[in-house]
Formats: sequence, C-alpha cells, structure tokens
Amino acid sequence: AVLTVASFEVAPRLSSGIVSPEALGLAAYLASWRWLTHSYLGAMGASVNVEVNSFGFNLALLLIGGALCCWDVRCFWSDEATRFAILVYLAKTFSGDFLAGKLDTPEWRLVLFFVFGLFGPTLVFVLAPDPPSALAPYTRIFPALFCIQAFCELGDNHLEHWTFFRHRYSFETCTALVLFGPAALGASALLPLDLFGGLTRAELTVVQHDLVVCLFYRLGNLALIAARASAEGDAAKHWGRKLLFRLFGLLRGQRVVNVTDLDLAMAVLRASDAKGDCLEKYVASPAWLPLISLESVDGPLYHEMIADFHTLLKALPSVAELHADAILLAREVAERAVREQRAVGAQAVAQLSARVFLRHLFGSGKEQLAGDQEAFERVARLVVDASWEWRKEIAVKGRADPETKQAAVEAVLELLEATPKLWNLFGQRWREPRYYSLVLQPFLVSPCINIGDIAVAMARFPNLSVEDAVRRMHPFPILERFVSEDVCVKGRPGAGQVKAGTQVILFTTDFAHPDVAKWPVFGVGPRACAGTSLALAVLKAVDAELRRGLQPSRNHGKSPEKAQGKAQGGLFTSQTSASRTRW
Repeated sequence: AVLTVASFEVAPRLSSGIVSPEALGLAAYLASWRWLTHSYLGAMGASVNVEVNSFGFNLALLLIGGALCCWDVRCFWSDEATRFAILVYLAKTFSGDFLAGKLDTPEWRLVLFFVFGLFGPTLVFVLAPDPPSALAPYTRIFPALFCIQAFCELGDNHLEHWTFFRHRYSFETCTALVLFGPAALGASALLPLDLFGGLTRAELTVVQHDLVVCLFYRLGNLALIAARASAEGDAAKHWGRKLLFRLFGLLRGQRVVNVTDLDLAMAVLRASDAKGDCLEKYVASPAWLPLISLESVDGPLYHEMIADFHTLLKALPSVAELHADAILLAREVAERAVREQRAVGAQAVAQLSARVFLRHLFGSGKEQLAGDQEAFERVARLVVDASWEWRKEIAVKGRADPETKQAAVEAVLELLEATPKLWNLFGQRWREPRYYSLVLQPFLVSPCINIGDIAVAMARFPNLSVEDAVRRMHPFPILERFVSEDVCVKGRPGAGQVKAGTQVILFTTDFAHPDVAKWPVFGVGPRACAGTSLALAVLKAVDAELRRGLQPSRNHGKSPEKAQGKAQGGLFTSQTSASRTRW
C-alpha cells in the first residue's frame, strides 16, 4: 500500500521527463475511474486463483474483467501515452506467469488466449494506426516488468520456503528499484535502462496500474483467508450475510430483522412454523429440484409432507437398530482405513451415511436384494455422487448435473418398488417428487452433506460432545421464520420483542460462542428437526468409531494462494466445508 501511494505521489516528482506530476497523482487517478478496472482485476484474480468457485462462475468473473479492460482502453484512447497501459500490464503478467508455469487451470489459459489472441492483436494491429509507434513508449518498461514477474513467480513456485518469495517481498523490492533505483543511484552499467531522469509518463502509468492490481489482489486474498479461517473467518461471511439480508428486505419493501438474542430467537422458533418469503424460497427450494425439501417448503404442503414423513417413520425399524447398524458400518470404515493406512475422507463419510440409511430403509441386503449386494452398494454410490451435485447448487457454487440427480432418483425408486412394506404406503404416488422426496431428501441427500459437515466440527473440537461441537459449527447457518403475531420474551418488553409481520433471520454463528448458553441444536418449536433421533443415532456412531482418527487437513501450512480450496488427504477434505445445508 505504501509503495502504491508512493508511485503516485513521489515517483512523478522524481522524473524530469514528466511535465505535470499532478496529472499522474493519486487524486487524478481516482477521478479518472481507471481504478475501478484495476481493483476489480486484482480482487477477481484472488477469487479465481483459490479454485473454490465453479468454472462457470469464474468464467463470468473473467468476462466482466475483459469488458472492463475494453472500457479502460476505450475511455482513454485519446491519450496516446497511456492508451495501451492495461494491455502492457496484462501482457507482462501473463507471459511471466506462463514462463513460471503458473497458468495451470482452464480459466487462466483462456485469459492467456484473450490477452495474446484477441485483446492484444485487436488493439495493436486493428485499431492502432501505426503499431510500431503505438508500442514504442513501452519498449523499455515491458521487458523490465516481465523479468520481475517471471522472477517473482518462479521464486513463488520453487523457493516458497524463503520468506522473501512467500510473502512477495520480491515484487515490492524489484518494483521499488524500477521506480526509485535509477534516480537514487544514477545511470550506470548496473542499470541498462537509462532512467536517471525517472520513468516516462507511459512507463510510470504501467507501474502504477501494476501496483494497484497487486494491492487489490492482496486485499482480496486477505478477505478470502478471513472468510475461510474457522471462527475468525466466519465473522466475515457472517457480517456479509447480515448486509445482504438487510438489502434484500429494503428491495422488497419487507421488514427483515436479524435476531441475535438467544431467548428471543428461541421464542420466535416456538411461535412460528412459517419460513416466509426469503432466501429459503428463492435459493434453497429451486436448488433442491427435482426434490421438494421437507425443510424448505411452507404452508399446507409442509403439513401434508410432515404427516407423510411420520407415516414413513412408523414403517421403519427402531432407532436402536439404526444405531447398531451405524456402529457396525462405521467400524468397518475405521478398520479399512487402518489396514490401508489412509485417512477417511469426506467421500467415505458420505458413503457411510448413504449405506446406513439405505440399510435402515430397505433392509440389510439379505431380503429384496439377496445375492445382489453389489447393486445395493451401487445405489449408495449414486446417492453420494448426487449429493455432491445438490450441495454444489444449494451453495450457489454452480449448476448441478441433472443426469446425476435423476440417476439417484431412479435408483431409489427401484428400491422402493422392490420393498412392499414401503411401496404399499403410497403406491404409484411414490413416483411423484412430492413423495419420493420423503426418502431422498431427509434420509439420504441431506445426511450425506450434513454428517460430513458435523464431523468436521467434531474433528475441530475433539474435546467437546457431539452437540457442543455442532453448536460451534452448525450445519444450518441461517434459520428463517415469518411471525404473524408479536413475539416477546416474558419480562423483557421492548428489547425482547419482534413485531407481527416481520421476517426474522437467525444466524447460528450469533450463538456459537462458548459463553452463550447452550441451545437445542436440532431446533425447537413446530419446525424442529423431525429426524433428530435418527441423526443422533448416526452421529453417535461416528463419534464412537471414527472420532479418534480425525485429523485436520494436511495442506494447512501452504501459502494462501495454494492452500485455499486444495486441502487434500486429511480425514475430511475441504469439500466438506464447501457449503452447509438443511438436514
């Protein structure tokens, strides 16, 4: 940040070749709005680099960046000295990155093609009246900055154990030498660029743009680290959510209140069974399709589905039998991991959940699937694969593969038809989304997602009970209720009250601090989790058989650029924290 400010306020005054230093000062730069393009490029680069977004989402970010680059050139085309500054910056950055072997994803390869295959040739050979003259102002600065880029990226790739490269001090040092070294040391053989009088206007503009982009890349990276660094990082996402919900309410003319008082929050949950007209309706419900999520529906449909869910529960074995099966299968997973000397990953935990609940629903494989245990395991794999797709769409990480989802639906329908005690409950109606969702969402897909998320909490807080660990990292980050009548806490008028007609938002992170009184993690009131006993039966089995082997992710010590979203090999990989959803 200091070097960036100095490039605007100090460097122009050291150059005898710049007639009007104020024109290259910070005030003039901010007034030009070019900083909008440069700050976006930096922050966007940090987001794309961590590889946690979907390809489609990253592509959209890059297209916006490309449009801003075109805008930058168009707006400043009349300024011959700086019209190609953004192109020179992009060319030196991506050629240096390419030389260092850093462009290793499809997104960055597309950017390389954009810079050298579309944007650059169009500007230089189509729009510029005289290409050699147009590029002449940059013939000194481009090779200098290219060498710096390649040097820094090669160091980051191969010498990351040196603080000089790991914290990018290499970039600041080299850029400072280009800005101020010649003026301080004088022209000499050590400085082949004869810059004693300072950089030219065109050269300094490129360096300024480079520093601004780099500054916002660092700021974006810090924001991403903060957003993904356990409790401290959750605060960034937490406050971001609060602002988004407040904006949502303003846009819809709706009173949206974020309740942070635990007693009032519990009173709201006890008073209302309506989710209301908020995120659940516009994001979660569409993402669940073709399933109809029992957790997300509202009104008469919810009451009908919950009644049918309880009818289904009565036809299933006892919770004690579920727990016994879960213990046996979890023990198998633990023993296999010991034999093979490998950690139990998120995929294995999801597979365990699917196998436990498929056995609970359809038997152990000794009845309708006698002699075809392989088919039983195949259905479990289909369910797990589909759960990752649903997770992706629910977390707004990209579009789910509809074929993978449908394959899981059809496989479960086959099992239902082959299980008379279940098929006879609703008959052909099972083929409707309203009915097959009663099995797929609460018994199969949601547990595949949430048991992994809760296991991460158990691993992070190994000395806490299952429920206390869940309180610290709840799989339901947001709870929504619409209150049609005033809700208040007895003995606390005013401060302990929510008025009728209010959409209430509860963030479980508001109640995650260990000093906050314990609260029922599976909810209270008419919309409390209907599968609490089932969930605890499986979670206690995971706790008893697998918890001692839990390990943190192994890439914890890597640099933020490389570690974010790439943790591999620990008991639960970074996939498990990609999103949290409803049980």
